[in-house]
Amino acid sequence: MNFRKISVLLAFMAMILVPLALSEGSDAEVAFDETPVIVSIPFDDMSVGGITVRLVNDGAADQTVTVTVYEYPDRVLATADILVPASESGVAGEASKEMRFSFSSPGDRYLQIEMDDGTDVTWIGYNISVSHSIWKDSSTYILIIIIIVVIAVVVYLRMRGLPGKKTQPAKTFTEMEAEKKAGRDVRDPGGSKRQRYDKDDRRK
Repeated sequence: MNFRKISVLLAFMAMILVPLALSEGSDAEVAFDETPVIVSIPFDDMSVGGITVRLVNDGAADQTVTVTVYEYPDRVLATADILVPASESGVAGEASKEMRFSFSSPGDRYLQIEMDDGTDVTWIGYNISVSHSIWKDSSTYILIIIIIVVIAVVVYLRMRGLPGKKTQPAKTFTEMEAEKKAGRDVRDPGGSKRQRYDKDDRRK
């Protein structure tokens, strides 16, 4: 191989490598933040919870990455495309995304959060705890029904009077007249009779 061919080959390799180097230097460099994941909505076995994924970009261009959350080993829980702005004046660009999903049973879960920038794939692990919701228990609703019934009984008894209090039956007109007459007899033992005095009956 003569010198001319070698020069042409080196020039061709340079044409290939230089654009790649420039492209690599200008591409955004997205990574997980120092605190990459936080629980934004607590998880229980009845409602939806959520985590917030935080990313930073040290590169000179904006970049969109795809973040996928797995429950170990391979159950996909959520996925989202996140635009991470470029760094500015030496300060890395920041972006965050809340990702929501749910679990049907309580316990500890191990999550894998994967970030794909189109070229490289990186991931981190994260543990969460799923609590048990009392609203999933039938006993909770039975207790609520019992409380409602007790409150209704108390209100009814207060409207009717205190428990154990005897209510007098309604009196008839004849009984009321008899009571009035008896009351007059008590106030006037002699009744309506007047004593008669004999004028000639004088004691000497």
